[in-house]
Amino acid sequence: MPTFRFPIIVTILTFLLICGAMWSPPKTVSLNSFEVATNIADRLEMSVVISVAHNSTNFVLVEKSDSANLIANHNTNSAASANPVIPTNTNEKVEKAIEHQLKNYEKMLGAFQTKLFMQDALVIFAVFMLFNDEEFFEVPVIGIKLQRNWLYFVVPIALLFLWLRFGFLLDGLIKTRIYGWELARQMAVNSTPADVRSAASLFEDAGFLDGWFVCYRDSREHLIDLKFKWLVAIIFPAVFGILLGANHACVVAVAHIGNARLKDKLNQRPRLRACLRFLPGFMVFFIFASHALFYWAGGNRNWLELVIAGVFVALMLGLVAFARFRNAVDPKAGGQDSADAVGP
Repeated sequence: MPTFRFPIIVTILTFLLICGAMWSPPKTVSLNSFEVATNIADRLEMSVVISVAHNSTNFVLVEKSDSANLIANHNTNSAASANPVIPTNTNEKVEKAIEHQLKNYEKMLGAFQTKLFMQDALVIFAVFMLFNDEEFFEVPVIGIKLQRNWLYFVVPIALLFLWLRFGFLLDGLIKTRIYGWELARQMAVNSTPADVRSAASLFEDAGFLDGWFVCYRDSREHLIDLKFKWLVAIIFPAVFGILLGANHACVVAVAHIGNARLKDKLNQRPRLRACLRFLPGFMVFFIFASHALFYWAGGNRNWLELVIAGVFVALMLGLVAFARFRNAVDPKAGGQDSADAVGP
């Protein structure tokens, strides 16, 4: 039967991390045009972009207030062009830089959405696995049978990998979108409002990234209508906070429950038992480290991570409580030989 000792320790650590996030929130740093051009040059290995950043009056030496006024006077509710195009009244090298940014953004966005959907599928799979009592678990839809004992550890590792990859992609998408927007805004001086709106629409995904920018980024970094921001601020964390919190809960709880249910079998292999015993704590460290790096080092100030932390703790304790209740009713339901077995 899994104990509450480890989940309670994780809960305390999560609470301390939340307190740290609320005590010293990072400031969102606005990227200036030279930093944008430097980053583009690093990606493209085109030193000419830096030269453009220093010398082109259309690109850098123009006052930001001019482009800001043009954008401010643009009605975000008006229809965009049928075929969005990037304004062409700028240096050819800069156009290539923006085109590269768009291609890179679209490529990362596709991988990002795939990782998000895969997390959905694995979370559902993990919950089904905990409800199943058979030694061999049949994967829904595809009908493949897998030995349940090893799934207690394979599934959490896969979820952790998807989460880390998800976080790196999200950070890259945020910065790439800001870089592209800064370039488009610099070109707005000699462009029409429709051109500005068309260029901005190229970076909109009608999904996670749009919700993120509405809730957590400066309104000058996009042209999304903020009329219903309050509603987005409720729906966005309610959907994605629960999903990502469920990921963390399954990572920790499934591995912890697996250690408890397989204790008798693992005792026959002490070295493997020792490795698997510390696996939940090892994964908790990576989860906490990823959040700290994204929040502080990445400068991505947000309160979605606080929602994720709350959902994580609630679902983790709920899954462990469910496993204890299930074992108390039927000691063999969790694959144990006796009701006296305890978790690590």
